[in-house]
Amino acid sequence: MIIGATAVRWLLLPRCGFGVSESAPVERSAASAGMVAATVVLLAVPGRVALQLMAFLEPGEPWQPALNAILFDTQSGKAAQLQMVWATAALLAFSVARAGRIKGWRAASVAALVLALTPGLGGHPAAAAQPVLAMTFATMHVLAVGIWIGTLFHLVRAARTLSERTVAGLIAAFHPVALSAVGVLVVSGTYAAWTTLQGPADLVRTPWGALLSFKLVLFSAVGLLGAWHWRTAERRLASGGAGAVRKSLTLEVALASAVMLVTGFLAGTSPPQ
Repeated sequence: MIIGATAVRWLLLPRCGFGVSESAPVERSAASAGMVAATVVLLAVPGRVALQLMAFLEPGEPWQPALNAILFDTQSGKAAQLQMVWATAALLAFSVARAGRIKGWRAASVAALVLALTPGLGGHPAAAAQPVLAMTFATMHVLAVGIWIGTLFHLVRAARTLSERTVAGLIAAFHPVALSAVGVLVVSGTYAAWTTLQGPADLVRTPWGALLSFKLVLFSAVGLLGAWHWRTAERRLASGGAGAVRKSLTLEVALASAVMLVTGFLAGTSPPQ
């Protein structure tokens, strides 16, 4: 959602040709959602660290040394520290952007880029045989997901409150952005699968591969629904079918959220050995 908010500002709105009266509500909506997303990160990261701490601790063992070990001696702990710092920066930046100030959007974009690095830093890519290359592709993957699914979320929010003309312009601007993001997703995801799986059989005989297969099925469903929107959404809006478009966009976001949920389990599952 943080990445999607910045994508709305820099990738969608410049392509729409809106005046200030049309673009300002879209910017405020995206910045508000970005603030909520940054707050969620600030709440979720300590919760994740607490779960790790509970797994590390033996009965009766003092918690402070174990917490220091997690935060300062593990890659996931270092990633958690980055997430806390830059989620705070994103929260402040979006609050400035919500007031219509361009420097807030610039600061939020920097925070989004840094936050996109952290899943790779705290996950499997950091332990790969070629960590720099693996983390580069992982960051590309996160950015592409944010630009596609995160921007789609903001589009659904806009469709609930803004005029049909504004929504039609945003959808038209979103299509090429989404296609580019999906292309990056395919390339970066293929690299991750190629360097992790030992062979095609791992897609069904290992827990990591089975989760990946399920994710690919959901991803395909989202992609097909997105392609249908590409071909029909503007025509349906023009013919007065705004309600149906909102419902189908909401369904696409729901499926995309399921993809993200499976990805979370995938990140926490040991890859094939």
